[in-house]
Amino acid sequence: MKLLKIKASNLHEALAEARVRLGDEATVLHAKQLSEPGLFGLIRRNRVEVVVGSLKEQRERTREDGHAGKCDPPLIPERFTCTGPLDFSNGQIRLAVVGPSGVGKTTVAAKVAARYTLGYQKKVALVTLDSSRVGAAYELEAYANVIGVPMERPLSTDEADDMLARHVCQDMMIIDTAGVNHRDRDALADLEDVLRRLRPTETHLVISASSNPEVCRESIAAFGSIGANRIIMTKFDECPRPWALLNYIANSPLPFSFLTAGRDMLNDLILAEPGELRRIILEGAIGKEPPVNDITYGATNSSTLEASSVLG
Repeated sequence: MKLLKIKASNLHEALAEARVRLGDEATVLHAKQLSEPGLFGLIRRNRVEVVVGSLKEQRERTREDGHAGKCDPPLIPERFTCTGPLDFSNGQIRLAVVGPSGVGKTTVAAKVAARYTLGYQKKVALVTLDSSRVGAAYELEAYANVIGVPMERPLSTDEADDMLARHVCQDMMIIDTAGVNHRDRDALADLEDVLRRLRPTETHLVISASSNPEVCRESIAAFGSIGANRIIMTKFDECPRPWALLNYIANSPLPFSFLTAGRDMLNDLILAEPGELRRIILEGAIGKEPPVNDITYGATNSSTLEASSVLG
């Protein structure tokens, strides 16, 4: 595959140059940020360096090799659909987090509560419906005590109705649900009944960055069918190359709402915005070796963009 190493002042310019040289199917294989000396060596310039190749050429090569033309999706998806900031202008936000076990729903619920209680001075209540995982309620209760918000654990529909009435004046209610296998139709139906009773204003599907893209696709379809209308990606910092999954999500019918990348309760919950997602992707690539060998720099010129070609 023909590869190009391109330096540019920003990612947009680098991708534009890649498409000029390799066509519309140019894909980023590796990216990192650079800081180079500027005028008289005193003012430093922030640059971006990317290694790009052609998906079309890779498909043709894999067909020849008998691999049915499969290739990895682009490192950075073309566009992200994001929900933007939470809107409190229409009254109480009742936010439910749903998804399979082990993706970090309880931690997400606590991080959202911490962000909007301590960062935006909103009145927040936490709710746990997870009675299947040992210690789940105690974990959320510990978070609630640290943040300084009330926590509820309704055990029946009557208790749920009473809880909603008690917290009607809260700005926000965050509902943590039990993990559900996306292929378990009975469990999905039970979760749908619970959500119908609690009437969340928005339901966020939590997906781990290390999830298999095919499982991610099935989860989006399954949880979307019972009302999930947003996606939160967790554990981004634990996954070295979540690019394939990002590509699936970027093209899914559900928009991004938040991203988590770390254990800091306040600072590691990131509002999903297209520019911010691209920045995080680039920073995540810093220090990682490109997936190619023997890349060398060609002669450069004084233009904004610099490129060197490598034949693979």
